[in-house]
This record gives sequence, structure tokens and C-alpha cells, in this order.
Amino acid sequence: MARLGVGFARLGLVGLAALFLRQGAEAAVPLNLPFQVVRPSPDHASMRMVPEGLALLGQHTGGISLVSVVGPYHSGKSFLLNALLHHTQVFSIGSMTSPETMGIWLCRTNLTASDGTEVWLMDSEGFFGPGVDEGYDAKVFAVASLVGAHVVYNTVKVI
Repeated sequence: MARLGVGFARLGLVGLAALFLRQGAEAAVPLNLPFQVVRPSPDHASMRMVPEGLALLGQHTGGISLVSVVGPYHSGKSFLLNALLHHTQVFSIGSMTSPETMGIWLCRTNLTASDGTEVWLMDSEGFFGPGVDEGYDAKVFAVASLVGAHVVYNTVKVI
């Protein structure tokens, strides 16, 4: 489930260590490389924390302004986030009819908020996915709403 042509899973421990060393001690979390912090349970009824993602997040010591993007699956959430970054391949975009993003992913950017904090982006699993309960969608929305400084509800239809 790599999010880039070269995702964390493909880098391995040696590659991750090299990435961190290259960016210095204060920048342990790489820029423009999304990492998963929450994944769905196998039955898509609940959420599970991703220890590796939380450990990576825990290495960041500065302030964060989080922009959360939520909405129906295949509504362009990942595409919108890529457009904000002026890059087409940071967040994975699905070409099939099944949803691409599972759970919740965070991405550190080089953008800065007006208060001086770093802007991070949150990509979330789309709502109304096949075989996914509405209760799970509500949990994704709740997390995005509670932790995001700004929440964008992206949809292809009028709401």
C-alpha cells in the first residue's frame, strides 16, 4: 500500500534512516511523503492506530496546522491535496472503481501557516465506499473534524 512510487514500505529501514539523516535531526518527518496513522479493521467497522505512523508523528516537535480533507470516495480528495502541493504523485490516486485511500494519512509540507506553524495535510478514506458501514464513515469524519485546524468537505456534487 505504498503512497508514492517510493513509499515507506519500499524504502525499508535503511532507506528511512538515510532519509531522516539527510533531512537533519529537526526534520525527522520527511516532506511530501504521506504516512498512515489510522487503518480500518479488516471488517471496516472500526479504526486501528498505526504504531509506525504515530511514532513518526511523535518525532516532530514543532507546531502543526492540519488541513483535513474528507468526502465521498472518488470525489477527488487526493487529487485536491496533490494540487495544493503542486505535485501529481504525492498522494496516490485510484484509477479503478474501488477506493484507493484506506484509513487516515498525514503529510508534512513545506507550507507555513500565518502563525508560523507548519501546514500538514490529512487525506482520509472516502465515505460511502462499497461494503463500508456508515458508522465507520462517521468515525473518519469525527477524527478529521477534531484534529484538523481546517476541514474541507470535497464532493463532486452539490451539497
